[in-house]
Amino acid sequence: MSGLRSTVYRGGGYLAARQVMGMVLSAGSVLALTRLLGPATYGLYAAALALQLLAQTVAGLGVQTYLVRLPGEAGDEDYDHALSFLLVAGAAATLVSLLALPAVEHVSRLELGLPALVLFAATPVQLVAAVPMARIERALDFRSVARIELSGQVAFVAVAVTLAFAGYGIWAPILGFWVQHLVNGTLYFGAAHYRPHWRWSSAANRAMIRFGSGYTVSVWVWHARRLVNPMVVGRYLGSEGVAYVALATQLAAQLGFIVSVAWRLSTATLARLQDDPARTARAIAHGMHLQALAVGVPLVVFGWFGDRLVPLLFGATWAPVMQVYPAIALGFLASSVFMLQSSALSVRHRNWEVTAFHASNVLLLGGTALVLVPRLGLAGYALAEVVALLSYGVLHLLVRLYIPRFWHPAPALACAAFAVALVLPQLWVLGLLLTGAVLLARPTRVLAGDMWNQFRGRAYDG
Repeated sequence: MSGLRSTVYRGGGYLAARQVMGMVLSAGSVLALTRLLGPATYGLYAAALALQLLAQTVAGLGVQTYLVRLPGEAGDEDYDHALSFLLVAGAAATLVSLLALPAVEHVSRLELGLPALVLFAATPVQLVAAVPMARIERALDFRSVARIELSGQVAFVAVAVTLAFAGYGIWAPILGFWVQHLVNGTLYFGAAHYRPHWRWSSAANRAMIRFGSGYTVSVWVWHARRLVNPMVVGRYLGSEGVAYVALATQLAAQLGFIVSVAWRLSTATLARLQDDPARTARAIAHGMHLQALAVGVPLVVFGWFGDRLVPLLFGATWAPVMQVYPAIALGFLASSVFMLQSSALSVRHRNWEVTAFHASNVLLLGGTALVLVPRLGLAGYALAEVVALLSYGVLHLLVRLYIPRFWHPAPALACAAFAVALVLPQLWVLGLLLTGAVLLARPTRVLAGDMWNQFRGRAYDG
């Protein structure tokens, strides 16, 4: 267990370092793009990107996760089967997206046009790159993953910002998106030492589809929440409203970067512990507090100063972002704490339970937004994000059915403190005291010692 935890901590360190550097790059690119494009154009790009990412998620069918969790040793033929399947699935997803675009434009009242079509065409490129990525993640070589993803992000920033300065408008981030994924794919194939071949196998396809019918449906449902912004906010508040929600979401995602790191680590790690409920429960309890701290502190600090920072950094036209940021940040905080529970259910093949949780979240968010956004504008969307937090109660009840004694009071208290600091920024003194108390508490000190010693390859005796 100690060896695995040391490997995971080191992998998490590489991914976290990549995310920190990526956050700096992303902050610079977002700062430049939002100022150069303005809310209306940036909102159209954000809406088209949300639709493309949903199509890519649906077509991916969880094949990357299927490869990571494949029992025994995975051979080149397994990766070839997956690549051939994903290439066809990506082409089909692109075609369906093109055919559906007029209906999407009619409902959202957004004119997405040719830029959206070019984004949709990148779907097969993204999906094919997932095959060598799975081979690298299966080996827990997160150092290579971090290096490659950072290289792709550098390529995006270089192309998108340069073209935006040259006056290319919405095409600047779209062409940057294409270059980023071409770079990622090329580097992944090189690092994995994998040379693809066309292998079409009906038996392998059925195995992937069987896995995807449970695991992937839950992912599809979760990513359907991406549609709420373009389809509901876009319909009633236009592309500017979409831009405000998109920027607030991106800020929260960058500040709460540990969420994506934890998900990728937990998928590979909990799969190795799935036959040991006691160790799974300990791993969940250990990770919950870490995620609450790593996500909560930066989200809260930005919330305290966001009213001044957003107009200063992005311009006065972006000030409405802070109307929705606290609620979106609160959602990321909840997601960080419950991420391991969701992943643990998935590796135990309780995918339909995860789907039920995701469906409750999307229905609460979408239904509430549909009622409140036309009446309250951005404040209505913020309230919808708060209402959607009720879905985590559904997840909590489901996890208790299969993984007993996984809960620990420390992350619950940390989340409560951070939530107060987020939703009541005017009471910053109280928020500062609560945040300090969490950071100085014994569970946090024990966790910090454990992480340091595991990262250095020693067992913690605390």
